[in-house]
Amino acid sequence: VRGTSSILCAANNWLNGTLPDSLRRLTRLKQLALGANFMSGRLPDWLGDLRELRELRLGANLGTGSAAGHRGFYGTIPKS
Repeated sequence: VRGTSSILCAANNWLNGTLPDSLRRLTRLKQLALGANFMSGRLPDWLGDLRELRELRLGANLGTGSAAGHRGFYGTIPKS
């Protein structure tokens, strides 16, 4: 589905890996909640292209790099 979803909540679902690039097609996404999973890696630059994204919940994951905190991802949404 391209650009029609405004909320995506898949928290606490044992998801692993990095944020999939396919999420970048959800151009009308306002809320993204993927906390309490086993996701890892850095926040992708394309998050800044999601102009309507207002809430990003990625806490309690296994994030790494400069955007990762003690309990997962944190920080501001990258601007492109």
